[in-house]
Amino acid sequence: MQRVYMASGPMQAQKVFSYAATFAVIIQFFIILIAVFTFVGAPGLSKVGIWDYITAHIPVFFKGFVAVSLLAMAMSTADSCLNACAVMVSHDLVKNFIKSIENGTEKTTQNIDQCQLKIARWTTLTVGLSAMLLTFRCKDLLKLMYWSLNCKVPILAAPFILAVFGFRGTPQTALIGMATGVLTILGWNEWVQPPTGIDGSFVAMLANGLAMLAAHYLFKQPEGAGWVGPDHTFIQMQQARARKRAAQKEAIKNSLLDIKQTLHRFQPSRATLTGVGFYVLISNLLIYFVASISDHDCWLTLQLLVGAGLLGYSTFVSAKVESSIGWLVGLFWVMGLAFCLPINVLWHWSHATNLALTLGISLSHLVVTLLVLPLYLGVSFLMATLCIAICLSSVYCTKTFVLAPSTIALLLLFFLGLSLIIFGIFVYLKTKNNRYLRQVTYLKGREAVSTSRQFKSSLYDLAMVSTSGTECKGNGSILAQAVHKVEQSISFLDSNMPLYKQDFQGIIHKLYD
Repeated sequence: MQRVYMASGPMQAQKVFSYAATFAVIIQFFIILIAVFTFVGAPGLSKVGIWDYITAHIPVFFKGFVAVSLLAMAMSTADSCLNACAVMVSHDLVKNFIKSIENGTEKTTQNIDQCQLKIARWTTLTVGLSAMLLTFRCKDLLKLMYWSLNCKVPILAAPFILAVFGFRGTPQTALIGMATGVLTILGWNEWVQPPTGIDGSFVAMLANGLAMLAAHYLFKQPEGAGWVGPDHTFIQMQQARARKRAAQKEAIKNSLLDIKQTLHRFQPSRATLTGVGFYVLISNLLIYFVASISDHDCWLTLQLLVGAGLLGYSTFVSAKVESSIGWLVGLFWVMGLAFCLPINVLWHWSHATNLALTLGISLSHLVVTLLVLPLYLGVSFLMATLCIAICLSSVYCTKTFVLAPSTIALLLLFFLGLSLIIFGIFVYLKTKNNRYLRQVTYLKGREAVSTSRQFKSSLYDLAMVSTSGTECKGNGSILAQAVHKVEQSISFLDSNMPLYKQDFQGIIHKLYD
């Protein structure tokens, strides 16, 4: 039987759901922004006048975008539903019914395909006209949404969820569950919903799933029905995740046990130290003079001292000394960077400096933190700083603002959206860069291994050529000859050259000569 798949395998399905979830979160974020902007602009607006307020206060150019977007959403939803209906009727129902009656010859198969195409066209036309008539009859959008939920959730949700979790039932089991869901929603709408006002779609979906399971275990089922185990691809994915988690735990354990080696990996390059030193000096001087912050001399002095230390590191510390104190350099690098960037951000939030200035400092400093530190450490600093800044932002509630509350709210939302976009770009670029770096390191290692093997092979050949003409017949016992050949095989090896499986195989082959 022909099957239609939405993905070629679990890996592709995982990517599709990941991308869909990411874009869904982004879309929901902008929808929430529209709601917040509307609330800030008209806090006392009733829910009936929200849409009229939005359409009245946006430019004409965006009104056209709204109309086009609504039309595109309606068309996209309509053609997807019509296509699904046509496939279900023509392929899943009619085609299988006809094939069970006919003989399955080539002519019959061609007739089935033609009949299936005609049924799909008539199904699309019939369902589309029925939907139009229903829309003209009922003009309440909320009521139509309730009707769609009463049709989809009690009938389709339970079989889909069970199929996702690995349950494979027979058509009879599915029909029993769907019939139970339909009867449950009809009874609920007749006797339970009028006095309570509670929608019964979830209850009907639950009854559908329980009826399917009961029918499966009460009646005799064919071979292959029921709960199926994961396939080989899914097992490989689980094993890969388990290996990755084990490797992460082992890396964390090793980093905690050997703290000096961990700090040595944090050691930055001299160019990074110089660049961050310039950034710390220039940003603090600009904040002090441009924003006219005159009562923060001690804090500014500390920041300038740390920035000067970062800037003068390349001048006063030689490369020979740096190699011996690498872990100490990494420790002071992390501490100095945390003091000049995340802690500096928290200091500005706690001292309630100008709101726009504080938001700009936060955005700039946290971006630099995410740029120069490893990804996991930069994200940890970022999340900790944001959580503490949210708690410290209550200081602004007691401060008199020059800006209006609505302007402050819009400014906060603007910086929030901008920072999310920038941080997302940085995380994506650093993840991509780390992946490319691992690939380059792997290829360099493979190239070194290949070179080493070629070098050993040439030395083997040279050893064989040099000893072939000097070997005499009375060279001793067989054991002495074997030992002599093994010594020739490994005479060129030293402590810096690794041994591989092929080397031992070459030594063993010489014993058979």
